[in-house]
Amino acid sequence: MIKKGFLSVLVVGMALVLASSHSDAARYKYEETDVKNGGTITGVVNLKGEPPPPIMENLKKGK
Repeated sequence: MIKKGFLSVLVVGMALVLASSHSDAARYKYEETDVKNGGTITGVVNLKGEPPPPIMENLKKGK
């Protein structure tokens, strides 16, 4: 019984922490800044065998 109560308190506490962190993050807007000493990634990707089929994503899904 004590374990069940502790688990309930733990779940509610984690839910409150996650909810408060999400609302806090929504307050701040993205700020664009200059990047100094930025880098690039170069190279070649080689596939062995047949390439995978292309995936069609519905970009309007969830809107």
